[in-house]
Amino acid sequence: MKVLNIKEISIVFLELLFLYSTLFFEYYLTIIVAIYFTFKYGVLKQTVKIFQKYIIYIFVIIFYSKYFYQKQTSNQSIFWDMQIFLNKLKCNDEIDFVYKTEYSKNLLNCESINFGPLSEILVFKSNIWVTTLVVAFFFFFMVLIYWFKYIENQKIYYFLFVYFLSPPSLMLFESLNPDIIYLIFFWTLYQKKTSNYGIVWVLVITILTQLKIYTVGILAGIILLNILNLNIKQAVYNFIFLLINILILFNHFIFQERDYPTPFNNTFQTFGIINDFQLANNRFGLNYFYLLIVLVFILSILINLYLKEFHNMSKNFNNREDFLIIFYPVVFIILSFTNFAYKYTVLIFFLILFYENFSKFNKVLLLIMNALISLEYFFGFEIYETTFTIFFIFISKVLFYYFYTFFLMTFLLLIKNKIIMKNLIKKFNFQ
Repeated sequence: MKVLNIKEISIVFLELLFLYSTLFFEYYLTIIVAIYFTFKYGVLKQTVKIFQKYIIYIFVIIFYSKYFYQKQTSNQSIFWDMQIFLNKLKCNDEIDFVYKTEYSKNLLNCESINFGPLSEILVFKSNIWVTTLVVAFFFFFMVLIYWFKYIENQKIYYFLFVYFLSPPSLMLFESLNPDIIYLIFFWTLYQKKTSNYGIVWVLVITILTQLKIYTVGILAGIILLNILNLNIKQAVYNFIFLLINILILFNHFIFQERDYPTPFNNTFQTFGIINDFQLANNRFGLNYFYLLIVLVFILSILINLYLKEFHNMSKNFNNREDFLIIFYPVVFIILSFTNFAYKYTVLIFFLILFYENFSKFNKVLLLIMNALISLEYFFGFEIYETTFTIFFIFISKVLFYYFYTFFLMTFLLLIKNKIIMKNLIKKFNFQ
């Protein structure tokens, strides 16, 4: 093996210094960006590159371990969403149950958590905190195992590095929201190689939908895929399940007048089109109608400017078009409504497919958008204190709508290409 020169040794030393400093730096995202670009574009030998990958892999483990330890020693809230969720299930068995969250010691009573009807039926009888820790560590190691699979794939590996240290991922880890269950399910869906979804899949999706609404989009996506594949019988069968799910949810939230989830706040922890409408109206008093006109105008401009790239993107997804068609409705549900930043993490497998095929320019823009999804986590202070922060708000919104339009048009072109391909196959078989 060739001996490393002074330049290469110096670069590795600087990277190690970056990693060390990040562990003791409160606002760490600037350092993370520096690490990414140093690792990604540093002129190094292959052995050094492999060494770097293992360094940053270990760093992520250390960073989250340190983050958990700091929360524990300072008696701050950690994993609160999972404790709230398990407490609710405990209350289904013990009506007067009262629970003190670990470290912060906040009292949790038997109150609604604005989940689906299944949250009113399921019963949990084990220790809440022990179960929370088991879920946290299981999820954390599942993520690490998945990431490790890509250690030789430079494109994905460095994307995952930045993604796992982005504000949405940090927020998901800190809150341990039950969306982690959905993330694991989407991982399973992503690994599936066929487009055949039988009764077991439909039942699992139904259970998840009756707990949190947005997975109903998966059923809609499966129906669309069946129609495009001319599997009408299966489409009708899945439509019945979709209708049953919608009727149950409608009964729960409308007829029983249960509160539906409205995760909106004014601190830039939330995102989505409806979220932005509410935010603009609350802060500036703008009429929804005018906002809609502006939004449509912006989307139209983006569509016309980037239509060619949409075409290119829609033809090169490594035979994962079926997954995209199934998953697209969930993407639009999440991006269109209002959600806390942690829900953005469930889009990771969708974003991976796009990132692999993006130009360098769009890759950089996507990474920036990931960092700016939750500006409160990015800055660590009040957003409207400076002109500097307002600038980043503007950038985050422009990028959000840019990619929303990008995804929408790619979805439409995927459907168009699917129809054209089916027609060609039919014509060929006929001849």
